Amino acid sequence: GLGYTAGYSITTGDMHLAAGPTALYNVTTGNYNIGLGYGAGQKLGTSSAYNTIVGVGSFQGGSIAAYSQNTIVGAWAGYSATGSRNVFLGFCAGFYNTASDIFCVGNRDLGSEANDIAKSLLYGVMASTVAGQSLRINAGVTTPLFVKTEGKAVSALTAAATAGAGARDFVTDAST
Repeated sequence: GLGYTAGYSITTGDMHLAAGPTALYNVTTGNYNIGLGYGAGQKLGTSSAYNTIVGVGSFQGGSIAAYSQNTIVGAWAGYSATGSRNVFLGFCAGFYNTASDIFCVGNRDLGSEANDIAKSLLYGVMASTVAGQSLRINAGVTTPLFVKTEGKAVSALTAAATAGAGARDFVTDAST
């Protein structure tokens, strides 16, 4: 490791890159972890594997455990988060997340896990089947093109008209 106590506990793990004070501090036997930035991936425990953690304080706080397959980019992103197979992009994105298989794009500390879900620009649940996945867009959506949902066209005009009614879902145009 590069930096004070970076990769400090690694004993038999392979292919790690730790740069920044305390980056990947608690990993001992895991494989293929990257921690770049002060404290990046500090809470990754003993056999954590396949994590890419970039940013000051990202995935640093909270419980130390064997988390795997996370991609976390942004200062303080996923700071107190737990779980595996998460993707957090942006400053403080997924800061309070306690689940696995989460996709979160944001740019500020929103104060709670409920607010991470309700107020991040994008928040989704990833799964091995399409039916098990969801994506929440916490913003107005404008598109000059048509959007397809289940094979039916949705015009930009129809989507914009229904958004004001409190719905964030596109409504299909029955004529298409």
